[in-house]
Amino acid sequence: MPGMYWISYTLDTTDDFVTRRLRVEAATPPGTRVLDPRRDDRATGP
Repeated sequence: MPGMYWISYTLDTTDDFVTRRLRVEAATPPGTRVLDPRRDDRATGP
């Protein structure tokens, strides 16, 4: 059986619903982990 944990997230989008940021935090008895990818609006490409 898995141990106890807590996961929370924050989703940030532009006005036309393009994901700008998705922050995920997972807390367990041994510690907390955070994943915080962000979109670079300056990027170019296909």
